[in-house]
Amino acid sequence: MMSKPPLLASLIFALLALTPKANTNELIAAVHTAPPFIIPGDNFDADASEGIDILILKEITENLGISLKFKYCAWHSCLKQIKQGKIDILSFTNKREAREPYLYYLSMPYISENPTAVYTRAEDQHKMTSYEDLLGLERVGLISNAAHFPRLDQDQIMNKVHVNSAEQLYPMLALGRLDAIIVAQRVADHRIKVKGLGDTIKLAFRLSSGQQPLYITLSKKNVSKAVFQAIDEEHSRLINNGRIDEIISLYTNH
Repeated sequence: MMSKPPLLASLIFALLALTPKANTNELIAAVHTAPPFIIPGDNFDADASEGIDILILKEITENLGISLKFKYCAWHSCLKQIKQGKIDILSFTNKREAREPYLYYLSMPYISENPTAVYTRAEDQHKMTSYEDLLGLERVGLISNAAHFPRLDQDQIMNKVHVNSAEQLYPMLALGRLDAIIVAQRVADHRIKVKGLGDTIKLAFRLSSGQQPLYITLSKKNVSKAVFQAIDEEHSRLINNGRIDEIISLYTNH
């Protein structure tokens, strides 16, 4: 474990006193299903969660002397709860102007590119190579309230089927209830490998506009700006000294 940065650890308790939370020494992080970034424990046990984001958050808060708790929620519910102040930290987040009124974004992304990709059934002989090919399909699966990129998010022509979790998309595609799904490629490739779905589901193509960085965010309703700045500085320190890359390498080949 990395040692606490000079001065910062000794100042953190004074900074925590500025937050509006009743328990100023504890933050609640959202756990949703996005392996290998966030892997909930069995039966969605938040406290048994693992993954890239979980390890990053644990290291940051431990270095700053902050107690970290976890709470499971589906993605659409996570966004609602952090806006309401029921959770304090939400990771695996794309930057969107509409979210900035209620979210602090750390200044540096922990993943610089998170490709969005299209997957179809392995038996599907129809070759798809472009966004336009999706517009002729009857059922394209996506996660509710996920931010992909403007053209896709605002598209009123595509026949979209929204679900609460990516975990619902894979069996729906495999069973023919969807013609294609649009998901984060790193998440999909990990899930397909772990679940042994390689003979059932295939990568069709990457969406060229879907290369978006991932951020850790904090609730503006619950977390003071001083605490946000302390977390932001520690996160940047871990990026700059290579520790974040070390954590990522534990779960990926990148």
